[in-house]
Amino acid sequence: MNEKYLLKLRDDLRLKNFTKNTCDDYYRFTKRFLDFIGKVSMSITYADIRKFIFHLKDHESKKASTINVYTAAIRFFFEYTLGYVWDPKKIPKMKR
Repeated sequence: MNEKYLLKLRDDLRLKNFTKNTCDDYYRFTKRFLDFIGKVSMSITYADIRKFIFHLKDHESKKASTINVYTAAIRFFFEYTLGYVWDPKKIPKMKR
């Protein structure tokens, strides 16, 4: 369902010249988010992102620093791959 967007994400990460580890992490975290939400990329909302973040925090007990990396990956996907404008007021960074 989102394969073409994930392929574009890989290209966008390489174009941005991120390290291989960062590329792999961002791809994996974004794929996990997309699988969790189960929607086509272009229909995902801020509410979906918040739902995923709360899942990571409340059900998986992820630390704030880990959740911030997930959020950075999703933000990159939204801004560069999908071409959306990211509103940091809707998805704030978690305090460590």
